This record gives sequence, structure tokens and C-alpha cells, in this order.
Amino acid sequence: MRSAMSPKSLDTLLDALRTSLREQDLERSVVKTWVFQDICCVAEFSHKGARIGFDLTPSKSGVTLDVVPRDGLETAARFNAQFPSKTRLLTNASLPAATQKMSDIFEDLSKELDAVRKKQRLKVGVLTLPLSNNYGNNLQAFALIDTVRGLGHEAILINRRTAFKEPSASKAQPSKKAKAPLTTKNIDIESEFSDRAAFINEHIGPVSVQFEDSKQLAESIDRYGFDAIIVGSDQVWRPKFAKPMLGDFLLTFLKDDSPTRRISYAASFGTEKWEYPTWLTNQSKPFIAKFDAVSVREDSAVALCREHFDRHAQHVLDPTLLVPRERYIEVFRAKVPPQLDPRIVTYILDPSPDKTALLNALSGTLDLPVHGVDGQRYESLDPLAGAPEAPNEHWLSEIHSASFVVTDSFHGMVFSILFQRPFIVYANRSRGMARFTSLLTALGLRDRLVESFSPEVSQRAMAPIDWEAVQERLDHMRSVSMTFLQEGLTGESKDAGKPIAPSTLSAAPVLSSVPHALGVHCTGCGVCVSEARGTLEMAWNTDGFRVPVAVSKKVDMQARRVCPFNPSPEPEVANEDVIGRTLFGDARNYEADAGHYERAYIGYSNAFRSSSSSGGMATYLFERILTLGLVDCLFVVRGDAAGGYSYARFDKSEDIRTMSKTRYVPVSMEQLFEIIDNTTDRIAISGVACFIKAIRLKQHYNPELKQRIPFLIGIVCGGLKSKHYTDFLASSAGVSGHWSSAEYRVKNPKRNASDYSFSVSDEQQKQHHLRMRNLGDMWGAGLFKSKACDYCTDVLTELADVSLGDAWLPAYNRDGLGNSVVVTRSLLADSLIQSGMLAGELTLAETPISEVVRSQQGGLDHKQKGLKFRKFLAAQNEGVSAPNVRPRVLCDVTAGYMLVQILRERVRSKSIRHWNETGIAQPFSRRMMASRRLLDDVTVLRKQHAQTITELARTALANPYALPQTEFASARLMLRWFRLKVHTGEISVDNLRDILPEELLTSLPPKRRRRRAK
Repeated sequence: MRSAMSPKSLDTLLDALRTSLREQDLERSVVKTWVFQDICCVAEFSHKGARIGFDLTPSKSGVTLDVVPRDGLETAARFNAQFPSKTRLLTNASLPAATQKMSDIFEDLSKELDAVRKKQRLKVGVLTLPLSNNYGNNLQAFALIDTVRGLGHEAILINRRTAFKEPSASKAQPSKKAKAPLTTKNIDIESEFSDRAAFINEHIGPVSVQFEDSKQLAESIDRYGFDAIIVGSDQVWRPKFAKPMLGDFLLTFLKDDSPTRRISYAASFGTEKWEYPTWLTNQSKPFIAKFDAVSVREDSAVALCREHFDRHAQHVLDPTLLVPRERYIEVFRAKVPPQLDPRIVTYILDPSPDKTALLNALSGTLDLPVHGVDGQRYESLDPLAGAPEAPNEHWLSEIHSASFVVTDSFHGMVFSILFQRPFIVYANRSRGMARFTSLLTALGLRDRLVESFSPEVSQRAMAPIDWEAVQERLDHMRSVSMTFLQEGLTGESKDAGKPIAPSTLSAAPVLSSVPHALGVHCTGCGVCVSEARGTLEMAWNTDGFRVPVAVSKKVDMQARRVCPFNPSPEPEVANEDVIGRTLFGDARNYEADAGHYERAYIGYSNAFRSSSSSGGMATYLFERILTLGLVDCLFVVRGDAAGGYSYARFDKSEDIRTMSKTRYVPVSMEQLFEIIDNTTDRIAISGVACFIKAIRLKQHYNPELKQRIPFLIGIVCGGLKSKHYTDFLASSAGVSGHWSSAEYRVKNPKRNASDYSFSVSDEQQKQHHLRMRNLGDMWGAGLFKSKACDYCTDVLTELADVSLGDAWLPAYNRDGLGNSVVVTRSLLADSLIQSGMLAGELTLAETPISEVVRSQQGGLDHKQKGLKFRKFLAAQNEGVSAPNVRPRVLCDVTAGYMLVQILRERVRSKSIRHWNETGIAQPFSRRMMASRRLLDDVTVLRKQHAQTITELARTALANPYALPQTEFASARLMLRWFRLKVHTGEISVDNLRDILPEELLTSLPPKRRRRRAK
């Protein structure tokens, strides 16, 4: 491992490097220079989207220089052949010599890229909303065209405009004559926007002749010979913005057999809500299907494309963020003198007294005058007169020179970020919120978005912005976006337009590669949001789970204390045993697998059984505590307006039957504590074990909540499923588009309780049914399960007032209507059950706790028996610490059981990955078949031939490279897998001594047989 250098010596070298780059006039080609982990200085160069890095490390008599290839070098064949990976260039060289060498290498690369791209030069049309007096509209068009030209291609703006009321003879119209000009250097727009026309002519032109309708486009487009047409950016796919031109933005004017590549770049729907009527969705979908590459500007638009157009879409940056800030400075510096006076600059599209109040407050706090983007001072500090007009260059210059920016404009926000100006952006709901929240969240700047003025907003505005962290995120997103654009143009894009099967859950996904905000395993309960003081919010990740994401650059890590998977909890709440003893230590009974309890029962509610997933006991208990006035409302999972499910408030006046039944879909409780903060209501809640634990932790740190949340119903859980699980079931049931109203446990009185069905409605509200037994074991195999569930040891929800589950016992399985196991822990819960039995409302029989445990034995075996081995695997392979668990459940397991745990994790992770890749049940099932079959085979082998596995394991441990003979194909596969992992170093036999059972320890070679400490 390379040793760290002195930070002081590296800082000195970095200063000298920057000076040397300036002296050799290389500064404009350098994207960034920095110190990397106290090891070396890095200089990163860029040429038309391609990047290379150079590492400079101090040596005894100079510096060592290495070249490191970066993104965008695919076409530089000669460069890649010479430097396929990090390569040493100089040793003990002087800094000027190293700088010259960097210059020579970069010059050679630039020439090669230019030569290659000249041969591959494409003719590209860019189609966007009509250019007029809108700053963002002008600048996004400039940025996209400038970027395409920077990639070495010819770019022409397709000048699609709405028809003028009085057409002018001076306006260039499309002509069918073969020799008629196709382009013009001057765009013809309304005379009052002449300064915008000058900008367009200088920086965007040439443009095509003007097209005033789709027919003109269709008749003339082939004459241009475009290799590709890019639609975007801006709200080109928002019907109320695009209006009669929406069809053009779907490229309906191109012939079906046209060789022109169809690409969308940062196309925007403008909102998280779907605004297309059904007929327009159906009409648009075939044209979207013809696109070769689809990208969108908002993360929420990825979900909209998936759900309504059945297409994968890449989330990319607005094109204005592809262009370096230096390029914009170059554009305005020649025309606008630099502004040197400190000032607040405001660009407000929708003025209001509230925004005036914020401007006044900031002006007083910063002691700065307020100016508009035209450079004129707002003497009255009153923006109600509307946003002033100024040329594009002046607009850019004002934001660049601002000491602080206040805006409600998306592009006002974008350029504040580009120029690294402190800013506050007002939520502009009427113009679409998705574009604001998407970018701000991705860059860690969500705290700069406000909806109204308050003293807290003024304080937030004064908080410094970590521009270095913002720039790192922006650089990464810029690289992803440039790669999409390059591959889309050259035909190398693999997945950006692939058809998929959509889901009904339309919340915005976040990148699955983004680390968890609290660095813990997570099932998405959302309780941490209430502890994070505004620094977290819940969102979907691409694996189909709800997770907290940071909306501030500094997350309040105190939120970890209410996490049920906290790796380092305080001793008072160390694990379920400790918390359970505090809550129910006075209960009359205790059982190791069930916790503290009063009594156990099996049976059902006479009134609610038929309308429930099992015995109707949760519905019954909720109805009783509402009727008796023990609580004022419930917080439960129920149907939402989109046809999906979420936690929501349930009041006494509502029909209790509408909240019956189990929902196997990720939900979160972040809104619970908003209800508590805004009312005085007492609330009862139902949840799975980890959710109940999170609430108990919240009550521990906030004791007043014990009165506000007096009753918890725990639901026995076999593992939290991804939302992709429901997508898979819907697809398996025959739904090919948007689904709604999923029912996971449709009972049939004529069948066994375990033989239930799934039902779901399609877009036409037609119901589809699926018999679950036809899909095989969806629970024991771990398909679509959250990784966090592998560290949960609480099967019977030991921290709830009452625990409810299915009576999976032979004597009860024959009853297709279902029976519930009931474990009461609080005296209140037990009294409710006893009174219900006396009143004849419940058909329940008190039962030994061992029967309840036996009904859930499969879950107990998996969650507790294999936990020690799973924690061992996590320590070897995962970057997230495993949670603290009660030590008493950790035990050694056989070699066969270890193999089953490995294969279950393989099935779990593959199910999520393969669904993201396919999105349709049939190809997904084909991909999963081999892994599921191997798991089934090894499970049978473990149960029926345990001694055989032990003998094979002994042989493999003694000599990992031996391949002992066995008649069992699944065992041969696992032995080859073990040999490969040892060979690659992913498994160390030495490390296994801490996890092997006694029967296998003697198999280790003598030097590896060291006993583990007792």
C-alpha cells in the first residue's frame, strides 16, 4: 500500500503545479486539480468530452508522473493501446518537465480524437420548444448545440415555430425545390426580442428554415440528411407546454423506415404527475418505442416513462450543466463589462409579497442592495413589477457577479449552481416542481429550496454551501450525461430505450449506488426522518425500496438512534431482549423465541374474517379500541389515490373494512410524526417487527410519545419485499401496463389456507388473478427481499402490545378462510381479547406458546439459526456494518446450512438485479431458473444427506483445490464455486476458522487449526 505524504508538501506541490500549468497556457484545458487522499496531486484534462488524469507524486529528487485514462476515450484507439491503464511516464523529474510531458500527451490525444471524430462526424438536428424571450429556453438550446458541436458533429437547430397570424414575406419558408436553401444564419422572431435573436444568430445558428406545422416538417426533413435528431431539452413532453407541437417532439414526422437516429436528451414532463389523458398516452407510446435512446431531465420522469410508456429512460443533466462555466464567461465577457459591486441579484418569474419580504430581510442581513438581471437597482425592493428584461449575456453576467441570488426560476437556480453563487430558490409549483427537487436532491442542495418566507429561511440562506462537494456530484452526473449523449449519437447506447414492464408506484427513484444516508441497513420505516431535523426525506431507490436520502449536505446522525438496524445502540436499547424486558417484563410468561407475553391464542374474528387476509384479528382490535375511545385514530397501510398503498391516517368515521388485509409492498411512516406534531390525537399503529422497534426507540428518546402512541399491533413478517415483487406478480398475472388495486391474499374457502391467489387490475380496470402456488416458494427463497431482513431476529414482533400472524399448522391449514395466531403482551391487549371471547365476537382458543412458535418455525430458523454465518459473510464482503443483535441467538451451523445461506443471498440479489434488467415476468423467470433450482437442490441435499455435505466440506477445507467426487450435481457445483472463490482470494480458508462448527475445524491444515477463543 502506498504511504501517505505530508499534506503540507502536497499542498506546496499543488500550488506549484497550478502555477506551471498557467505558465504553459494549459489552464483552460484542465478541468480540476486536487490532492488525492494525501498520496498525490491530480490534474485532470478534458478535450471535447474525453478526459485523462495525471498523478504527480513527490519523490526524493523531483516528482513521479503517471497517466490515468478516464471517460470518453473509446474512439482513441492508439492512445488506449499505448496507455491501456495507469502508466508510469516519468520518475524523479522536475515539475516543468512533468508539465511539458502532460502537455505533449494531451496534445497527442486531442489530435487523435479530432481526427477520429472528423471521420465520424454526424449531422445532427436539435428540436426544442420555439426560441423566444425565455432565458432558460435560449440557453438550454445553446448548451445542447454547443455540446454536440464540441463532440465534433454538425448541429443545426430545427426551427419549429407556431404559425404567425400575419406571415411575413421576409420569413424563410420551406421550399420543395431541390436547390432551395435549407438553413439560414438569422432566425426571425418577434421584433421586441431582437437582442435574443442576435444571441441565437451568433451562438446557436445556423438554423433550419422555419417550419410552422408538422406537414411542412414531414415534407422537407429528408432533404437535411440528418444522421440523428435530438429532442430536448425543456418541457417538450409536457402537453400543456408543447400543445400542437407534441407530435413533432415525438418525431412523428419521420418515416417509419427513416435511418435517422431518434434521441431524447433531458426531455421533461415538467411535473411528477402524469398529465397525459389515456388516449394521448396510447397514441404517444408507439412513437416513444421508436426512439433509439431516451433520456429525461428529472428523476421522477424515469418512473413516468417506465410506468406509462414502458420504456427505460436515463436520468441526465439539463444541457446547460454540460457546458463548463468558463464557456459561459467567454460568451458574455466580450459584451458586458464585469460587475464589481457586491449585490443581491433577483430573478423572479411569479412575484409575490412573500418574496419581497425575503429580499428585504436578506438585504438588511447582508447589507447589500438588490438588483435585477438587467443590472438596475430595485430601489423599492419590490419585484412585483415583474422580472426585468435584458439580453442573455447581461442575464448571465448578473448571476455570475452576484453576491447572492434569489430566484424562482429553474435556470436561475442552475446558473447560480454553475457559477457557485449562494442562492435561495422559491418552489415554483405552478411551473412544475420535479425539475427543482430532482437536481437539488442529486447535488445535496435540497435545503436551498423554500416555499415561504420565515426567519428560519433567512438563517438557512446564510448557511455556507460546500461547493467542492457539489462540484464532485456535478462532475459525476456530467460524466454520466455525456456518456449517454455520445453513445446515443454513435449507436452504442445499450439500455436507454429498452422496453420494460411498468409499475404503479411512481415515486422518484434515486441511484442505487448512492450510500445509505445513515450508513446502516434499512427497511424504509422512515422514523429516522423525524429525528434528522430536516436533513432527510424518504424516496424510492432503483431496487424498489423506500430509503432515506439526504436533503442537506450535513445529515444529523442522531437520527441513527431510532434505526432498528443501528450497529451501535445505547445499552438501554441494545436489542429486543433489553427493550422487551423494559416494556413487558412484568408479563406472566416468557419464551425465548416469543419474548414476554400474557397469553397465546389461535382463531379468528367472526365479523372480519371474510374480508381480511387471515383471521381478521387486526381489524377487530382496531375497531374495538376506536369504539372504546382508547385512541382517536389509526395509522395503517391503506390504498392511495394512485392505486397503490401507503401509510395513512384512518379516522373513526371511516369504514373499518376498507383497511383490512395484508399489503406486501414497501411503505414508510415518515408522516406519522407530522400528524403527532400537528394534533393532540392518540394514535394506534400496526407494523412489522422492525417498524415496531423503531417506534419503541422513538418513544424511549421521547417518553411523551408513550401516551400519544398507546397501542401497537405487530404483524408477523417473513421479510420485506421490494415493490418489484408486485410488478412481477402483476406481470405474471398478465398485466402489461400500469396496475392498481393489488390484493395479495385472495382466499378460497374450498382450498387450503396456504393455497391463495393474487389479484390486480389493469389500466382498463379489468381484474387479473394468479394462483400463488404456481410460482413456487417466493418467501423461503428470498426473492425480492430486503437485505436488512437478514439481520432481523424478531419473528413474533416481541415489542408490540399484541402480535398477529397466520396459523401455518396442519390442523388449521385445511380451513381456507384462515386463522390467526395471537400473542398478547400488554394487559390492555389481553383484556380486549378476553372480552371479545366472552361476548362471542371472537372464535379463539387459548393455546401453548409452543404451537405459535411451531407455526412460524421456518422464519425463526432462517432469521436466527443462520444469523451468525450471515454476519460473518457481511464482515467479509459488505461496506455497511451489520446491526447489533442479541448474542444468544448466534450459533454455529452445519456446512450444508452455510451453503443454503449463500444461495439464498444469491437468489435475493439476482432477483432484484434481473428484474431491473428485464421488467417482464417471463424473461425474468428464465434468468432466475438456474439459481432457484440450485437452491432447491442444495436445500434437499442438506436435509437428506447432511453427512455427505460434511465429508465433502472436510475434503475441500483440507485442500481447496481438490475436487472430490460426488454423485450430487448440486454439490459438484458448490465445490467448484468454493475452489474459484479461494483461487480469486474472495474466500480465505484461514478466516473461516471463526465460523466453522467443531466438526469441521479439524479439517484445517495444522497451521490453520488455531482454536478460537472461548
